[in-house]
Amino acid sequence: MAHLKGILWLIVVGACLFVPAGTHHWRGAWIFLITLAGGTSAVMGWLARTDPALYAERRRRFHQPGQPGWDRSIGLAIAVVWFAWLIAMGLAVGRFGAHPPAIQLAAGIGIMAAGLVLCTLSFKANTFATTAVRLQPERGQQPIATGPYGWVRHPIYSASLLVHTGTLLLLGPRWGGCGYALLTGLLVTRIVLEERLLRAGLPGYTDYMAQTRWRLLPHVW
Repeated sequence: MAHLKGILWLIVVGACLFVPAGTHHWRGAWIFLITLAGGTSAVMGWLARTDPALYAERRRRFHQPGQPGWDRSIGLAIAVVWFAWLIAMGLAVGRFGAHPPAIQLAAGIGIMAAGLVLCTLSFKANTFATTAVRLQPERGQQPIATGPYGWVRHPIYSASLLVHTGTLLLLGPRWGGCGYALLTGLLVTRIVLEERLLRAGLPGYTDYMAQTRWRLLPHVW
């Protein structure tokens, strides 16, 4: 069932790109789909083998008990903006074409891959890295300061930013900047609200914030 859902999801993503573009001759889109499908399958397959509890948590539906309403709203907004972003870039390619140089495509692949690797390292360090923002006393949640969590407090969001950057390079940065900015703004908003929840409800998180200074990008924010 999980494999079928993954295939259907990939078909929907592909349709959001190729149907608005009106062509399947779009090299960057094919590279994007192959990198995304291969990378996410590898990450989730690894997670299923090494941390079945976290894998099960991340396979749960997004709306969960104990999840704040604001996180449900932000999660829905991220999904809507992401799909609209793909459709908008497909429409732009259909009108203007897309012929990025090989070096740009290579950079897009590399940056997407780096994001997927960072996501894997984050899962390895933090078994509490669920999809929905919520406190997890039933799982003995505690602040994690090892691995990427010693670099930034939200490395999975940093990984998402890398994947979005790679996507932008592969699909067309001249037309995708607005969607990229909206997605980044939503991630930043979620980080601020998530930290407010964790400071209030997770013992030791304030000390962890003092230990790891940066939220998303080292020496930036």
